[in-house]
Amino acid sequence: MRSATHAISFVDAALAILAALFCFAFPFRIAPVFAKMFRDFHAELSDFTVLGLTHWFPIAVGVVPLVALALGRRVATTPRAIQRATVGIVLVSIAAPLTLLVAMYSTVLNQGMGDLGLDLPAGRTAGGRYLGGGLPR
Repeated sequence: MRSATHAISFVDAALAILAALFCFAFPFRIAPVFAKMFRDFHAELSDFTVLGLTHWFPIAVGVVPLVALALGRRVATTPRAIQRATVGIVLVSIAAPLTLLVAMYSTVLNQGMGDLGLDLPAGRTAGGRYLGGGLPR
């Protein structure tokens, strides 16, 4: 039982650290690409996107999985508490990077693709599956 608990603890720690690294790199590697794209399309940015493009917000979001990891390790003493802490750490570690990605795409989702100058042809669907379309050349 100890080795299974130890393996799970290793996985949640690795996931929390990877999520934090992603969030810490986000304002320097990923956000500038989105900022340039939004500038090129002269898009009016949503408040959530503006927040995601700041330097402090992604770093603050990246701290959250590390805090969850530290608290989970500190308070989890029984096997049941370790399981609950692991689930919490995993959920927070997944939610942190997703928050930043949703922030970047919220402008596109709020304005629609046509408002950004990306008039994509409507794909035909059959049974809910996408059958065609794409960017016009």
